[in-house]
Amino acid sequence: TTCAALAAGLKLRTVDDLKAGRAATWDVVGDLFASRANVEVPAIDPKTVGNRLSTLAASHDLTVFETFLPDLAGHGRIGIAAAEVVRRLDQLMAGVLAASADQVTVLLTSDHGNFEQRSTRSHTRNQVPWLTTGPFAHCFTGLGSLADVAPRILEVLSAVPGKASS
Repeated sequence: TTCAALAAGLKLRTVDDLKAGRAATWDVVGDLFASRANVEVPAIDPKTVGNRLSTLAASHDLTVFETFLPDLAGHGRIGIAAAEVVRRLDQLMAGVLAASADQVTVLLTSDHGNFEQRSTRSHTRNQVPWLTTGPFAHCFTGLGSLADVAPRILEVLSAVPGKASS
């Protein structure tokens, strides 16, 4: 995601944006990010992060939040329990939905399975669920695979007046 954004010439959020409440970290609350990046950032409640993401999304045509917490936990590469990952993501989504359920379309998915089957550290072949809610949720029914997501997003953006066309 980072490489794609940079290749498209998009500006990524910075630590200063994070401190000013205009960004979110991949680990949701900031603790793992801070220790890995060796920076000081305030710890933040996951629900507040969700509210923050909703505010950002309301002022943009497309907002992408990527977290690889489930992937790291599923592969056993991080010292965080699966239950804590689920709690963080659950509270994050609660914050997103509480702040913008009627105004922002949310699409939540994963690129592969591995977190749901703790007996293996590799990727599973289990189907990955979609969660879509908001005013354009109906536009995302019938997705067959992850490969369908980006083209569908582009279709939705080009069909909505005032939204990006490319």
